[in-house]
Amino acid sequence: MTQSHESGPPLGRWEVLGAWLHVWTPPRGAQIPPVPWRAIGIWTAVAVIALGIAAAVAIPRIDAAKRQGAARDAAASARSDAAERARVVASQTPHRGRAARPAGTPSVTERLSLFSAAKAAVLADARARVRAGTLDSPVSAVDCVRAPQGAAPPPPDPERHPTIGAAAYDCTAITGRIAAGERNVAGALGYPFRLKVDFSRFTFLWCKQTPVPGEQLIPDPRNVVPLPRVCRI
Repeated sequence: MTQSHESGPPLGRWEVLGAWLHVWTPPRGAQIPPVPWRAIGIWTAVAVIALGIAAAVAIPRIDAAKRQGAARDAAASARSDAAERARVVASQTPHRGRAARPAGTPSVTERLSLFSAAKAAVLADARARVRAGTLDSPVSAVDCVRAPQGAAPPPPDPERHPTIGAAAYDCTAITGRIAAGERNVAGALGYPFRLKVDFSRFTFLWCKQTPVPGEQLIPDPRNVVPLPRVCRI
């Protein structure tokens, strides 16, 4: 009596792979070929070499593209900074005015008239900037206080004291006012200007000030555009 050996059903490639990975149990008697470790090793080595060659070619190109992108970004940032600096320099350009100097020592009334003319010139300049689009909000008036502020005791109003030959003022071209309340004092919103009046020569000059944005608590000195020297205190 002869004993016959029956083999199991043939397996597909995915079934063989599942059996190799032990994620699938083949039927009883199925013929599972051995794992071709030699071929896998050869193809793994080939893949590693190919990936190494691809990386050797790609990485320098990627680094070069990154450097080029960084250079473009730096150039664009430099152009933007230069344009902003030029805008600020232009906006702070000094302007000058004068009035007819009276004979003899100017009276308080004449000094007040000169001061009013100087403030009117600042107001006209601010409104011209609004019309030109370099300032956004309409300006209603100009308020000025002696500069520097915070002196103790408070200095006298220069325009009312004939012994004061010249003075500097911090002026605000008013765009809105803040009413006094229980928790705040009255105030004003607007654009800052520096005004300097020479009561002995009956001349004046002013510059628009461009404060550093409030969020820049420690600004880069290279990006800060100071007032022109003639407008500083």
